[in-house]
Amino acid sequence: MRSQFESVRPECLFVTMKIKMNNNEKKQEQLGMPFGTANAKLRKMILFQLVQECHKDICYRCNKKITDIKTFSIEHKEHWLDNSVELFWDLENIAFSHLSCNVADARRHKIDYPNGKKWCWRCKEFKLLNLFPKSAKRNRECTSCYSQYRAEYRKKPGKK
Repeated sequence: MRSQFESVRPECLFVTMKIKMNNNEKKQEQLGMPFGTANAKLRKMILFQLVQECHKDICYRCNKKITDIKTFSIEHKEHWLDNSVELFWDLENIAFSHLSCNVADARRHKIDYPNGKKWCWRCKEFKLLNLFPKSAKRNRECTSCYSQYRAEYRKKPGKK
């Protein structure tokens, strides 16, 4: 079976790739941001306009009108993470809310830690609080996991 590029001369293939690269650079230059970012913003603008036209622009959490696209967010009524992947895709489980209302609700649903313990995201288990660093920057992983990570990182070529 022949490749689609088998009959194309290498210099033509290079020109085609260069044109594509130049198109992406051109899009970014004209839009003032990466094309993917611009595309996501455009989709959000379209969605927000449709939500307003359908009069669905009432916050699921506080029942107040969502008037600004900057505060507009999509949320899951019932949390799907560590619950059910089907809830992620269930359109009946989708609602619109102010970003601040959505974030505040997400913060209220943190893991309930057993007394005197904390979750280490690297070793995926609860450990005693004294096994975590006091630094706020590194307190998601226990000190032994962090030490192991640093040792592996230092083994990589070009690292100290």
